Amino acid sequence: MNIADEVELAELQICVLEVFIEELQEQCKHLNAHAVGKSSTGNYDPTQDCYWWEYDCPDCGKHWTEDQ
Repeated sequence: MNIADEVELAELQICVLEVFIEELQEQCKHLNAHAVGKSSTGNYDPTQDCYWWEYDCPDCGKHWTEDQ
């Protein structure tokens, strides 16, 4: 097996594992997730102010944001 074939095989394995992790993250209840409130305020136009939550789950490693 040459280097190019080994790299291709490794990339395929990475893809398979990424899908596996995504499936685990979908099953996770995120009971230990940490939430941090964030904002972008003080804009010239107050209608442009934004508020959101950033979540991190230490159990499954998922990171996501949700608008407030």
